Amino acid sequence: MKYQASVAMSLNDPEYLAVRDAALPMMRAEVDAIFSKYCLDAIVYPTMPKPAGLIDPMGAKGASARSAGKQVDGTHGTIIASETGLPEAVVAAAMTREQLPVSISFMGRRWADGDILGYAFDFEQATKAIRLPRYTPALPTDKINY
Repeated sequence: MKYQASVAMSLNDPEYLAVRDAALPMMRAEVDAIFSKYCLDAIVYPTMPKPAGLIDPMGAKGASARSAGKQVDGTHGTIIASETGLPEAVVAAAMTREQLPVSISFMGRRWADGDILGYAFDFEQATKAIRLPRYTPALPTDKINY
């Protein structure tokens, strides 16, 4: 957080103001139009474009995993919810053959937070897909009870 604060724009920066005053409302309007056009209560999509990878703290030739290209970049569905302020819930959906997690996201209209949490909860209860990844060290408090 300290690093993020050190590189953050000023709240008076013209670029920030343009995004806040023009780009965000435009993006919200576009997403609202999709909800209206198709009479949707929620949009469900893969949270990330590919399954999680193993975390390799030293990566290729001593580089971090992120700089070695092993982490997914900013091109994922959750960026829409983040950039529009729409409610989103991320839920475990499956495990890969390597026993790494895959998740899906539920995004809803403005002020539909309760509905989205309900859809996510119903999905969790119906699929019981949440599991500890094979490579996650077990902690005494890690218990999944249904």
